[in-house]
Amino acid sequence: MPQRCLSTALGLLLLLFSTGCQPETQDPLVLYSARSEAIADSLIEMYRTTSNQPIKVKYGTDAQLLALLKEKGDQSPADVFWANTSGALVNATDNDLFAKPPDSVATRPARFVPSHHRWVPTTARFRVMAYNPNEIDSTALPASVLDLPNQTGLKGRIGWTPAYSSFQDFVAALRRSPSFDVDRLHDLDETLELLRAAGVL
Repeated sequence: MPQRCLSTALGLLLLLFSTGCQPETQDPLVLYSARSEAIADSLIEMYRTTSNQPIKVKYGTDAQLLALLKEKGDQSPADVFWANTSGALVNATDNDLFAKPPDSVATRPARFVPSHHRWVPTTARFRVMAYNPNEIDSTALPASVLDLPNQTGLKGRIGWTPAYSSFQDFVAALRRSPSFDVDRLHDLDETLELLRAAGVL
């Protein structure tokens, strides 16, 4: 991959250039974006306007763009990969698709930065349970997702997206969380099975 600036995964294009990593030429910066055009386009246009840097964007899913990166290898035109899920970042790292970014862009809080420093996180997702206060008493809600199977009154009333990659990332992150009791790993697997059996998954 061309090393005009770096080949790494960034969650936000503006971060790359607001911290001093400027392209050596005005050749188009090639961005592979797994974030949808509806989300990414305004940010890309903002950078394009403020920097006068031409940008060539290729949109696709994480899987599609990862396949292109693997197929082209060192000949890939991509300069920046904007992933949609953490799973895609792990896949790319395991396949040695990223160059290590300069320290100038690796200035995120340590708890969010991977030990190998091959990609830079810039956004975080919080999992919440949204509910209708007119239909459900907040005191009846469980303190943990692991306790949902015990909420018999919620059977058939919970909406999930188990096939969505971000939900799978959530489960993977929960397993790896330092605050997660490893003794509850079995509980997590059992919870997912119980949720499915109870008709809430």
